[in-house]
Amino acid sequence: MIVSCQKEDSFPRFQKALQKCGLNAVSLPVITTQTIEPDVDTLNIIDNLSAYDYIIITSAAGVDSFNYLINRAKGKINKSSLPIISVGKKTSEKLKSKGFNVAIENPGTTAADLADYLIKSGLIHSKNILQAKGDIASPIIKERLEGLCNFTQITVYQTIAIKNHDSKIISLINSNKANGFVFSSPSEFRSFLNIEKIANFATDTAIFCIGKTTAEFIKNQGFTNVHTSPEPNFEILAEYIANTFKTL
Repeated sequence: MIVSCQKEDSFPRFQKALQKCGLNAVSLPVITTQTIEPDVDTLNIIDNLSAYDYIIITSAAGVDSFNYLINRAKGKINKSSLPIISVGKKTSEKLKSKGFNVAIENPGTTAADLADYLIKSGLIHSKNILQAKGDIASPIIKERLEGLCNFTQITVYQTIAIKNHDSKIISLINSNKANGFVFSSPSEFRSFLNIEKIANFATDTAIFCIGKTTAEFIKNQGFTNVHTSPEPNFEILAEYIANTFKTL
């Protein structure tokens, strides 16, 4: 049995991919996201997006909240004309589903990869850059880019820990019936560890991550049996989990 701690809306696709690989899974979402009501400064930025050469978005949740703010703008904004930089395929898919075009997609998989690419390519040098982010987003984009361009950030959503969890799944975990756990962000793992009703979570528990940043974070917390999907993709992650258990 695999316990997925990803956001609730991501689970059905992942569950289907796991089932094709002969694995059962249950969903234990530990975080949710919520669009932040914009202040005057944020609304002014949204109303003047034409001032920016590129807009960086680093998560699917960021897409939803950015789209909400655009719909709140005073004038009509042509979403397809905005020069969006996407952190990866999942974010790009979400952008396109909301009517945005992706001007630049990260050839890597993490925010650090994206920062490196933008620096080496010279695309952002001396440009006006806007990043739409979450409240606990990694500062790496800002740290690496702000000295090379005119850099602005707006916080468009907040991450909220879920307090109430399915007691049957908690019991399953406490009975050591879970073979592995899946996380897709450091914030998910932090929230999971804060669930008081989980009696013990051993550091050698099999943990699977959809990205390198999450895996590195979990390893830094002292966990030793951490596996990273070859690509940040639910179907590939499911196959990777199945193959890993075959070799254990």
